[in-house]
Amino acid sequence: MCLPPLIGRDTQRRQIRTATTPGTLLLLSGPAGTGKTRLVQELHQAEHGTVLTGHCPPHTEPAPYAPLIEALHHATIPTDLTPLCGALSDLMPEHAPHLPPPPSQTAHHHIHRAFTELLHALGPTLLVLEDVQWIDPHTRDLLHHLTPQLPPTLSLTLTYRPEELPSAFPVAALATRIPPTATHHHITLDHLSPEHVHTLARHHLGPHITHQDTHHLHTWTGGHPLSVVQTLHHLAHHPTDPLIGPTPPVPAPLRDWILTRLHRLHPDTRR
Repeated sequence: MCLPPLIGRDTQRRQIRTATTPGTLLLLSGPAGTGKTRLVQELHQAEHGTVLTGHCPPHTEPAPYAPLIEALHHATIPTDLTPLCGALSDLMPEHAPHLPPPPSQTAHHHIHRAFTELLHALGPTLLVLEDVQWIDPHTRDLLHHLTPQLPPTLSLTLTYRPEELPSAFPVAALATRIPPTATHHHITLDHLSPEHVHTLARHHLGPHITHQDTHHLHTWTGGHPLSVVQTLHHLAHHPTDPLIGPTPPVPAPLRDWILTRLHRLHPDTRR
């Protein structure tokens, strides 16, 4: 996969590498389209441990534990788990042959303890849960159970959009629940400066890009990273004259992304 260059995120790139340290909680926040997922890709370049990533789907009826089940889908299940982990068999049927037999009855606290034991048994692991503003209640409760006893071999990274975070789940408060031996970091992403937009424009369109071109692009997009990258990608394949005018075109992928976000708003807000 060809990723866009990570421009204007040098400080955050250095900070996010600390998430490879076992026993770390990393909170990565920023408005939609500011590059949280792109920055998380840096975790896959970690030298040690396994990176497991799950996403909270924006469903009206959220599936219980969906991001954690997705993250564990390709995990190698240890063979020395206690019978407690049999509580996960129905949630992860693909792993059932490697899990203890399921119990006759399973309560929520059994599942929470089972997930915690499994994450501990995996060894050095980076667990990334993306878009936790859409977290389901079961996973939310699991995080409340997990963070006070964060396994020393686990690094937990949560990404979220603060403007869409429900009041019932103040994510930053999780940092107050981690054990004394654990550490936490909070990284916030914002829009790009004109200088960073200029660097991106030269990367996509060539060294002939002027600061006037950059001014038009930054004014039009507000330095919003996704809008900048999508517009530059479009202009690279569909050049115009002038190349970057006062009102650059809105590429179809960007237009549809904006419409999708508008569709999720309450009708009164849309009006």
